[in-house]
Amino acid sequence: MGTNDASALLMKTNAIQRLSIGKTGTFTIGNSDTASFPAFRFFPNGNFIINAPDTNYSGANFQNGGIRFNERMGYLELAGTRNTIKTDGADTIWDETRTSGVFINNGEISNIRGKVKNSIVAAYGVSLPEGKTIYSSMLIGGSYAVNERIKHVTITGNAHSIQDEIDNTLITGNGQQILKKERNSIWSGSNNQNYGYTYSSIIGGMQNSTGSAGQLTVGNLLHNRSFAATAFGNLNVDFASLPYNSWDSINSLAIQPGYLLFSIGNNQQRNGGLQSNAMTIQYNGRTQINTTGFTNSLSESDVRPKAALEIVSRNSGVLLPRLSSAQRDSIKAEDLHSGLLLFNTTLNRFEFYNGSSWTGIGESSSGPVQALKDSAVVKWDLAKGSVMSVNLSANRALNISNVVAGAKGKLIIRQDSTGWRTLTLPANSVVNNAFNGTAGLTSTAGGIDIASFEYDGEFYYWTIDKGFTSSPKVARFNFNASMQSVPDWVDVSGNPHQAVRTATDWKTGIGVSSMATARWRHSGNITSHNTLGRSIANPTFAFETKVTASYWFTGTVTYSTTADCNLEINGLQTGARYNIEVLSSRDEFGISQATHQMRFVCVDDNGESFVNDFNVKNNTANLVTFYNKKPNAGGKIFLFIGKKHPADSNHPFGYINGLRITRL
Repeated sequence: MGTNDASALLMKTNAIQRLSIGKTGTFTIGNSDTASFPAFRFFPNGNFIINAPDTNYSGANFQNGGIRFNERMGYLELAGTRNTIKTDGADTIWDETRTSGVFINNGEISNIRGKVKNSIVAAYGVSLPEGKTIYSSMLIGGSYAVNERIKHVTITGNAHSIQDEIDNTLITGNGQQILKKERNSIWSGSNNQNYGYTYSSIIGGMQNSTGSAGQLTVGNLLHNRSFAATAFGNLNVDFASLPYNSWDSINSLAIQPGYLLFSIGNNQQRNGGLQSNAMTIQYNGRTQINTTGFTNSLSESDVRPKAALEIVSRNSGVLLPRLSSAQRDSIKAEDLHSGLLLFNTTLNRFEFYNGSSWTGIGESSSGPVQALKDSAVVKWDLAKGSVMSVNLSANRALNISNVVAGAKGKLIIRQDSTGWRTLTLPANSVVNNAFNGTAGLTSTAGGIDIASFEYDGEFYYWTIDKGFTSSPKVARFNFNASMQSVPDWVDVSGNPHQAVRTATDWKTGIGVSSMATARWRHSGNITSHNTLGRSIANPTFAFETKVTASYWFTGTVTYSTTADCNLEINGLQTGARYNIEVLSSRDEFGISQATHQMRFVCVDDNGESFVNDFNVKNNTANLVTFYNKKPNAGGKIFLFIGKKHPADSNHPFGYINGLRITRL
């Protein structure tokens, strides 16, 4: 230990300088020679270096070194083995006193040629042109090109390009392109870019283009030009006719109705080329839903809404709410608004609410026909129309308001699928010139009556026109076991060699059931005589050809009581009258015995009716009709089809091809 000269106190071992204390207070510890290889050096002005060249940060570019601290410039550098931080002259890192910075590097070049204050830089390849500033920020990650001032910013990720000022922003991901000013936003994902001053926005995903304030843009290759707008999805349509409504132009460039408020891109491509929108909403509220994109490219004109709500499709429709009459009538009063639209599944029609009642589409709410609400008391306000309709689902009473002397009105009354509904008329009603408080209505399900009145100031004079119907009157049943499609006919044939099955005509509710199932057998198709089916008595009347293409036959039974009936017709309206037509034909290979006779029996509410058919032979066709038959109290009529004589053993069968029931 001793002094080498008057400037320092030195400590040596084996003639190697290990420690020196300069007269100015510089303290140095070396790993082999404190002069050439200082492991640690502390300067009196507060600077220190560890494993760095012997320099006090002055006069030359600061290069190499493991840890360095400059008290005047206020930064700490860690592992900056290849940094180039220009500090001399006007290009000092920071011009003011007591600045601060931390630089951490992994051995790659960090070329910082600007001003740094209160920042942490843990990155490589940072390029900051002279005269620019990193202020109160943190940079972590890969190579950045910083060409403008950044302030109060956190940047992570790699290869971002910052070409304009950014402030109070978080940038993550890869390759973000800050082309215009950016403030108070969050960027994540990769290769997003702004073409206008963005402010207080969130940008996520890939390759999105934004440029305004308050935006939310999440997805891939999206375009968002509007203030406070949202864009989701993939490859939405760019409204290129609109400039980016950037933050610095909000006051001068007002939001126009045509700017987008919301868009969803839905193209199947990932890398560009096509654009399409599933939904587009403009600032003026106009909305379009579009199903024609995905595999196609749509233009701005294609997706710009043409109305308050536009739905575009090439392969589908619009399904409105479907409610029964009961569900419709349970809608709360506060939810009933004029123009409310739905589809009534009970009446099989579209309806809208006209402000007081439901009206079927095609029935004008202000024109000749309006629909009255079906309720316990049917309310008819003559001030809203003199021609009305009502669908009765139960027995009802009618109340008429705003009626004056000389008033006239017409009411169309429809029965429901049950029928037998009544309507009690207002007091002082005269029906067809007789005092009567109840309108005598058609009892048939689906029946329609028209009730018209004139009011003289004291009495309502009513005329009831009855007998209209809105439901089918004819039920047709096809016994064709070949299962051929016959329009308007219901197939009641069973499998070959098994019983005829039960079936119902949904249009009329009339059904057929096999009573003696063991007796019915299929006899096969009539391949060479499929033109049969024309009535001998009435040649102009014919069943459809396919109905006569095959037939069923019964066993060796003759009729004695109702228990021998083998077909039941059900679902009939009591009180109504029906004609029952039975088509019977067969192919008997030319046999012409006159004794091959059949018996047809119909049992209705009035008893039995017999028909003996003497023509079932030699490939002829026969139509047997029972007229004006009345169902029993259960809505049923019974049929027997079999042989006439007990002793007939040659061909003791009854045959049937088709059955037709007509309500009179």
